[in-house]
Amino acid sequence: MNGLFFTVLLLTLSCLSFSEAFASKLTTKELNEIKERGFSTSTKVIPDQSWPQIIVKAKIKTTPLTAVAIFAAYDYQKNYIPNLIKSEIHKVTTPNQIQVKYEMDMPWPISNGKYINDHILTSPHKDNFK
Repeated sequence: MNGLFFTVLLLTLSCLSFSEAFASKLTTKELNEIKERGFSTSTKVIPDQSWPQIIVKAKIKTTPLTAVAIFAAYDYQKNYIPNLIKSEIHKVTTPNQIQVKYEMDMPWPISNGKYINDHILTSPHKDNFK
């Protein structure tokens, strides 16, 4: 297993205000999971990719802009993502598209996963970031 394992893994974090409008877009299962454990996860098959997209939805006590700003501090992700050894900005393509170099500590006998991931931040609606 090598860094390719991670290059096809997509992660989507939706940072929205937990309002009635947002809650109405969640399924009953997602709402129950968020109430029970604080977050909900799901996967989506991506055509022509080996690994699915992973979607995490969570209720946090902050504004959407603050939440996305914390996530977008890519060089600090190693401080709070388990087993992440390295997270450093590799290339800034555009103001909202950043390439980040990562290194993930993997269990023996697998060597560490090293990969570069494109992060693209969009805001299709006010207070809605993807």
